[in-house]
Amino acid sequence: MKNVKEDFKKELNKFLQFIQSHVSTKDGQWAVKGFIDVYKNIYTISSDTKIVSKILEIHLFPKILSLSQFPYNEYLGHFCFGIIYDRVDGSTIDETKSYNIDHLKSITSVVKNFDFFIAEKWKIASDKGGSGNTANIGSINNIEDIKNENGMFSKLGENWFDEYWMNYNKISVKDKTGKAKKIRSLTDFVKYRKGNEFLIVPKKSGRNKCIG
Repeated sequence: MKNVKEDFKKELNKFLQFIQSHVSTKDGQWAVKGFIDVYKNIYTISSDTKIVSKILEIHLFPKILSLSQFPYNEYLGHFCFGIIYDRVDGSTIDETKSYNIDHLKSITSVVKNFDFFIAEKWKIASDKGGSGNTANIGSINNIEDIKNENGMFSKLGENWFDEYWMNYNKISVKDKTGKAKKIRSLTDFVKYRKGNEFLIVPKKSGRNKCIG
């Protein structure tokens, strides 16, 4: 199964290189400059435009590449497709101005320097939810750690990731005062299961992203 996952990831990375060459110009700007009307006038995009609000999840299933249509354990792997980019200073973009199509290349793109990446879901996961009102799994947020798949579970292994999130907020233990509390941290869970706490990769501070 390991070879299948590695081959699948290699093909995904090839596809990402293809995408990147089509969404950005030679100088790294986003190829999308704005919206055009029937008179060939171009209206720029707002400087606060968001390209993606969460990481896209891709599942590897024998002979099938699709969204989550089958039970979790029937997939061979779970991958995240992410985009990292720089936002252009909004002061350089006049959203009230329109351009003729002949001046297309002079329009500043609202984002630039795209960096596409593929990572296995469990390798970039944190031990907290991605949002406060759902059960979505949160990711780490340090860019280098994400690209290097250096999440909290990356040294523990995928089985620990599965077990932790299947039991998240379901197991109760007693605290020092004797009161019952739910396990909501990887450290507490590893202690409870008598695992090796030193294999937990420390999470750098910051806001979680939702990955599933």
